[in-house]
Amino acid sequence: MSATSLAHGRPLPSATWRTTGWLFGRTLRILAVVVPLLLLLATGLAPAVVAYFRVEAPGSFWSFAVAQAPGVFILVIAAMTVAHLATHLAFGMTRRSFAAAVVLTVLAVAAVFALIVPVGYALEGAHFGAYGWAHAAPADLALAVLTSFLRTAVWGLAGALSAVIWYRFGGFVGVVALPLTAVYPIVSTSMRIERATPFGFGDVAVMIGVVALLTAAYAAVVLGVAVKGKAA
Repeated sequence: MSATSLAHGRPLPSATWRTTGWLFGRTLRILAVVVPLLLLLATGLAPAVVAYFRVEAPGSFWSFAVAQAPGVFILVIAAMTVAHLATHLAFGMTRRSFAAAVVLTVLAVAAVFALIVPVGYALEGAHFGAYGWAHAAPADLALAVLTSFLRTAVWGLAGALSAVIWYRFGGFVGVVALPLTAVYPIVSTSMRIERATPFGFGDVAVMIGVVALLTAAYAAVVLGVAVKGKAA
């Protein structure tokens, strides 16, 4: 699959779904440890430590954690997927199915992290309430879930794109391209989220556009990857 096949409404090949299931399954096993740990540290341990030392608590620890940790996690995981490309092709599957599987896996992981956003705010709110602290939760949790999904997707796709450029063109080009493939998309979308007051439809549309551009760029680079003795 590529953006083209989606645009024409053609069904994704079974190889795409098999590879997506394999990649997401591996990641899900890691998430089974990472997500509870993130919730414990941000909504349980951090408030307890602050209460113990009797210092002023921020409005929310969870808002900071959920803005940074999911992105860092998916960036690393997505970048590592390039290590499976040669094996994928060796089993007779195509570059298109691999690119589609990576994108779908990134979006699936972003959705998992987005769905725990309200869970974290609920747990943190209960903990803050027990200490008698004011809790700064978002007024619109649905919008918080959407922005979390888009932000994490941008981080993941930026990681996948940067890694495959490095794989295809070498380390020098990979490093030179980093400001465009990773730094700018991540920083610009994060700044848009932080500065938008309020975060509205136009901001969401811009972030969706960034996700689409990163997806198209990633698919284009993967389709041009040369693997010795194999063609897709």
